[in-house]
Amino acid sequence: IEIQYSSSCPFYLDLLDLWAPNWNAYIDDTKTPIFRGMIATRFIETIPGKHVIKFKYLLPHFFVWVLFSILSLIFFFITFS
Repeated sequence: IEIQYSSSCPFYLDLLDLWAPNWNAYIDDTKTPIFRGMIATRFIETIPGKHVIKFKYLLPHFFVWVLFSILSLIFFFITFS
């Protein structure tokens, strides 16, 4: 998710999306903390000026699981061929 904004004062940006611990937020490529909003939303505190906010979801150990899956497929084909 990428958002461009321009503001003369700081404000809180609240995304009406589910909060999850693997979300990271960046303002102009600088990591900023994400806070849990009402019930299940997430929000960040912004800074004045013209900026770009990026939200990125990182899967924990994603590449480990991909490698495990590939090795499992190789083992399967060697065993049953």
